[in-house]
Amino acid sequence: MMTIDIKKIYEAPWMVQAILVGAVCLIVFYLGYNWDLGSFDARIKEGLQQQEDLKQQFKLSLSNRFAAETDASHLPKVKASLAEWRNQLSTTATLPELLDMILKLGNENSLKFSTFDPGAEIKDNIYTKIPVKITTKGTYDQIAGFISSVANMSKLVTVGDFSITGSAAADVSSSQVFKPINSDTPLTADLVFLIYKG
Repeated sequence: MMTIDIKKIYEAPWMVQAILVGAVCLIVFYLGYNWDLGSFDARIKEGLQQQEDLKQQFKLSLSNRFAAETDASHLPKVKASLAEWRNQLSTTATLPELLDMILKLGNENSLKFSTFDPGAEIKDNIYTKIPVKITTKGTYDQIAGFISSVANMSKLVTVGDFSITGSAAADVSSSQVFKPINSDTPLTADLVFLIYKG
């Protein structure tokens, strides 16, 4: 077996020199490839990640655009609803007429008012509520008809707290049974209507 001295490689046979030069060239080529093209590989991976990010951003932008177009198509309906809602609010000028209308509805339902007291205005965000305390006497059907009529007015009036009492029930502490309320049993209703004012 022949030993090769690296310092005297030029004296080695031609085949050994070729193999040694080829091995050195392969090592240099491999190191150069990894050193030079390795940075390209990192840039390619970074570019692919940016591509994915851009695709996700584009999908999100497209989704936001469709949502904005859908919202914009609903805008006329929302404006119409808002205008309709504002028309249902009372104003300072229409408040006395509205209170008179509530009294007329009570009279149309044959109720007898003992209290009709519009309270102080209560500020609630963008609108104002005016509580109207009412104590009235009548039958169950008359009171129910009155509440229904007021709730169905063109102006925004809601029914707040209310209680209905009558003399039809017996004393609970005694052993007597409750008597049912007939349609002609006189009752007293304590009501609070809330009038919304813009």
